[in-house]
Amino acid sequence: MSVRVLLLILIVLLAANLGMEIWYRMDPPEVSRSEDALAPAPLLYDPQYYNDNAGVLPPSYYYDPGLPLPFYEEFQGGFSADADFTLAPDLYDHAATPTVTRIVDGDTFELSDGTMLRLIGIDTPEVHPSPKLSRDAERSDMDRETIRELGRRASAYAAELALGKPVELEYGSGRRTDRYGRTLAYVWVLDEYGRRLYRVNDRLVADGYANIYSGIPFEYSDEYLEYERQAREEGRGLWGEVEGL
Repeated sequence: MSVRVLLLILIVLLAANLGMEIWYRMDPPEVSRSEDALAPAPLLYDPQYYNDNAGVLPPSYYYDPGLPLPFYEEFQGGFSADADFTLAPDLYDHAATPTVTRIVDGDTFELSDGTMLRLIGIDTPEVHPSPKLSRDAERSDMDRETIRELGRRASAYAAELALGKPVELEYGSGRRTDRYGRTLAYVWVLDEYGRRLYRVNDRLVADGYANIYSGIPFEYSDEYLEYERQAREEGRGLWGEVEGL
């Protein structure tokens, strides 16, 4: 057989193979799936399907990326108009947020980082024996034990508001510490996302468990005077128990 004949046969075979490949790609044969074969997951997050087939299916079976949609289109209608998309702080930031670990009395707290805190703008009845307790007894015509009992109730309410909760400090425009070395601040209680819920100083006055403290000027004195006036007139908290606190 001559070389020309061999070359011609080779060319014919290559052409036939190429033609079969083109035909196969244009019209691939149908492959029937056996009944016990695993089907792709119908949804991106199908917990039951995932649990039944975890570790069996290849990763491509667990999702179908499809065409990416803009964020707004993808979630349109899935949230209310006033939905809050504020992200939670990361674990490091959350771990660094101090909490109130001890209520010394209604206006003095200790934080988890060791800070001894005196709340700005308020004054609660004394709990512990001190010269101030004696002075308050003389000014109010109440005996020391009555004042201490009111102080214990104010402390209990302060614990209800703040004990064990994460807090953020808001500093005033004046000095940062008092003569005893305590940090002077307003105390905001935070939710699990680090957002401010309420200011403890405000609540103690408005709910009738503290007087406004006028010894040091502070930013919210006019508001606190109004809080105290309303609490006294409506008999809230301690005002409802002992008039003339």
